[in-house]
Amino acid sequence: DGLIPKYFIAHDPSTQSIVVAHEGTDPFNLLSILNDVQIPLVGLNSSRFPNIDASVQVHDGFQKTFERTADDVLAGVQAGLASAAIAMMDSILLHQELDSSVQIATTVFGLPRGGNAAWADFLDATVRTFHLHSKTHPNATLSKSSEIQWPT
Repeated sequence: DGLIPKYFIAHDPSTQSIVVAHEGTDPFNLLSILNDVQIPLVGLNSSRFPNIDASVQVHDGFQKTFERTADDVLAGVQAGLASAAIAMMDSILLHQELDSSVQIATTVFGLPRGGNAAWADFLDATVRTFHLHSKTHPNATLSKSSEIQWPT
């Protein structure tokens, strides 16, 4: 419906990999677009991310969208089974909640600036991230605020 983006969780026993994929912005769905335009930066939900410095801030709409799927994604991954910004929050959540022997690597298509410099630095220090980028995608030109930063 656009309010809760579609996602799937897959497990590949041969490579011992888990894939979590989120639907990106649907440019023909008003609710999906409204998730993107809630640009103000807000602190991360401290009950979900208790060990993250209070200076870390993220895109409000991306965090709200992440919250709509986080419990189901975590439950699915723990059972063995967004967009890119939501996937980054998933990575941090999984990094915190899973055994430290589980290696987390996140590969995304298009990586919007999802938070402030502290968020980008935190992502860079915490999870391995690989991203493909299209300069012609509309989201590549959104959120030009100097407060919102990309991880490397």
